[in-house]
Amino acid sequence: MSALLSAPVVRRAQEHIDLERKSRIKKVLADNVAHEEIRRLQNQNAFLVRLLQNEKAKSELAKDEPSKRIFRSLGEFVNERDQACVRRVSHATESNDQGDEAMARFQEEHVHYVEGVVTRGQGVVHQ
Repeated sequence: MSALLSAPVVRRAQEHIDLERKSRIKKVLADNVAHEEIRRLQNQNAFLVRLLQNEKAKSELAKDEPSKRIFRSLGEFVNERDQACVRRVSHATESNDQGDEAMARFQEEHVHYVEGVVTRGQGVVHQ
């Protein structure tokens, strides 16, 4: 009878050992899956941190861009205004130069006219 009692006990022990082994295998598999997921999430977090740092750096560089564009546009505007003023002043200077030349010709003609009058006047006085 002890052989009969021992067979169910052995079978039950064997079943318990099989269940325990399967449970351990499932636990190891679950641990492996959990560790892989944790590693994947850590990598993803590291990637997101780097991405955020890169975006912050880009934002830091980009914050000066609008003011640079404004100053560049302002510089272009001032240069255009300067060139327009130079053109106007140049036109006025050319006009003044032409006036100077006309006055110099007039002065020359007037000097010749006055000299002619003086010469004729002296001729009249000496006669």
